Amino acid sequence: SEDSISMSHSTLKHLAEVEPDLIFEPLLETLYTAIDSVTETHRMISAMRALAKLATTLSNFSLYPEGAQHVAPLLLLTLPGIDVNDPTKTWFALTFVRNLCLNGVVFEELPVTGDMPAPRTSSKASMVSETAEDPSVDSLPEPDMDQVEWMTRASTAQFETWLDQYLRRIFVLVDNLSSSLETSDTSSSSSDSGLHAIVAQATEVVLHQCSERYYPMVSRLITDFVTNTSSLSAVESMSKVVFAFASAMPEVALQALLPLCCERIAEDIENGVGRAPSLSKRTRSHSETTLIWFASVLSVLTEQQRSEHLMPYKDQLLKTVNLILDHCMSRQVYATGGRILLNITTSLTYMYTKRGHSVPDDVWNDPEFRENHFRHWGQLPKIDDPDFKLQWHLPSQEGVDFTLELLRNIIVPRIADLNKFMDSAPSKQESVKSQDNVYLNKHFVLLRFGVRSLGCLIPPPGAPIAADKLADAIIEGHDASSMPTRYRIDGQVVAGYVFTDPNSDQFKEVAGIRNQIGAVLSRALAYMAENYEDDVENIKALIRLTHDYMCHYGTDRSTCAAQRRHWNSGLDSFTFDNSVCRMPRYFASKRVMYIQSARLLHNTRFMSANELTSDITLKLSKLCLSLYSEVRNHAISMLESVLSIYPEAKYPLIPGFLAELDEKEDSDPEKMIGALHVLDSQPLRRAILRDWNYFPQLVLALCRAQHEDKPV
Repeated sequence: SEDSISMSHSTLKHLAEVEPDLIFEPLLETLYTAIDSVTETHRMISAMRALAKLATTLSNFSLYPEGAQHVAPLLLLTLPGIDVNDPTKTWFALTFVRNLCLNGVVFEELPVTGDMPAPRTSSKASMVSETAEDPSVDSLPEPDMDQVEWMTRASTAQFETWLDQYLRRIFVLVDNLSSSLETSDTSSSSSDSGLHAIVAQATEVVLHQCSERYYPMVSRLITDFVTNTSSLSAVESMSKVVFAFASAMPEVALQALLPLCCERIAEDIENGVGRAPSLSKRTRSHSETTLIWFASVLSVLTEQQRSEHLMPYKDQLLKTVNLILDHCMSRQVYATGGRILLNITTSLTYMYTKRGHSVPDDVWNDPEFRENHFRHWGQLPKIDDPDFKLQWHLPSQEGVDFTLELLRNIIVPRIADLNKFMDSAPSKQESVKSQDNVYLNKHFVLLRFGVRSLGCLIPPPGAPIAADKLADAIIEGHDASSMPTRYRIDGQVVAGYVFTDPNSDQFKEVAGIRNQIGAVLSRALAYMAENYEDDVENIKALIRLTHDYMCHYGTDRSTCAAQRRHWNSGLDSFTFDNSVCRMPRYFASKRVMYIQSARLLHNTRFMSANELTSDITLKLSKLCLSLYSEVRNHAISMLESVLSIYPEAKYPLIPGFLAELDEKEDSDPEKMIGALHVLDSQPLRRAILRDWNYFPQLVLALCRAQHEDKPV
């Protein structure tokens, strides 16, 4: 059974930690035979699974020196396990690769001098004589370290071949996996999405552990893959591979791909690609597919790139972003352009850890380490060790100035354009052209990316509501505020904002841009509800803009929750029990990023609503009563997030939703459904049930609502 296999592998791992010589010597013979077996697939999968579990012990040189010489041969043997037709086998093969890299295996060929040393016979003879005198002594001979080190050095010559074949298999996997996602059903798509995650994680750590001598080969392979592939179904998988490349080798990746992408994008746009107005996500020409492909690659290249790497390409990036956003009217194209803008600004202004090797940079660049790196495999320092040395990216003045330039040249003019459109647009009774719908959607999408670009430039406005002023009805059950007061931090914490002085010109400029977006957003909510109530796609885009304006200050609840769930994916391979864990630097970096995101999220909790935010919340609540279920459900979900940030804003909304349940001549079942869903959402439900001013009204309203069969 599955449980017994899992427990047996865990037991094997713990036994190998105690007595590696007793476990590995007979086990490796079995594993080599099982992995090389073509006809017995179940044996091969079981062997892959055992290897994935034992990778950290096998590659620990101080614990089991003989294991280092088996790393390269086993990596070559497990390459056929990367097979899109067998997701289970692929998962365990990539998990084995990932665990080796996280445990400190370095892909670099080491020099070998002379022939292999002859085995030492004296050690074994002395061991045999001791065994004859004392039967309790173990009969295993001590390893000949000279021979072990020579064989380990010789085995590293296979790393270059393995790396080349690994990347080629990953490209085939990405291409075939993307094709299968287009035709697969829901049950198989979940396993495919899991493969996306393990491919991204394994490839990222592999490239981080590569020697610089392999950079040209890696660059050539990935550049050829990007140039010769242009399938939109492969964008997600391709993005993960390119992100791993850009994260591990930023200068090489940007030099190889960024000019290529900018050139191809400019060429396509000059030929008229992407200029036809369209809100479709599927219907597109081949040339538009190519444009979206290279724009997506450029978007990934600019994600979490440090200022010193991005700024040399400042003029090319500015020209390319302006080309896309000024001339393209196809939804997928200008949305990808907005994503490029967001990635550039967040890369330049956010605080985040610098992804690196399994050891600090000073150790990685030490010639002694590079000449004998196998001796350091498996030596993971503790997090509180001074040698751990996680490094942070801090915004530079040049990067901040470029961000402000992008906001002035791209976002501010769009605000004026949207105001001008609403002043001169046709009324509800007049016909609406399709290009007007695309024009509105484009501006809503770009303003949303603009709001997110402001994330860490300034802190959230105003101080949070003091703890002693929070009524019980305001406190949300699952938030940190439900803790006792002595465990809560009721003020804002330091979270790495760029501008913190409200009197500085830059602070006022950024705050002014945000207020301008809020003002045009408030106007657009009323305008769309009055004139375009049946334009579902644009109203949904406007609701998403509303959510980000109200809730996003560097992060939001969904982003922080996703980081909390996934930062430790794979850490179980380095955990021995509930209290002992050797955490690789990769996981430590992701954990610190989650903590940083939590600090940003903390500063947005229990914010006081001003006149503008109250007005926006009221207009958003009216969309919860829309006649269109798609709009209604979207608005209810976003309103729940907004009310968790602004707890005071919920109380003025309750009477209006209760009134929708009353029996009236013009009552609408769809509006009643919306009101019932809102009242059942967590923020309003808790507030009403704890407040006797509203609870009797709710009960009476539910009783009076029996006149409508549909919502009840």
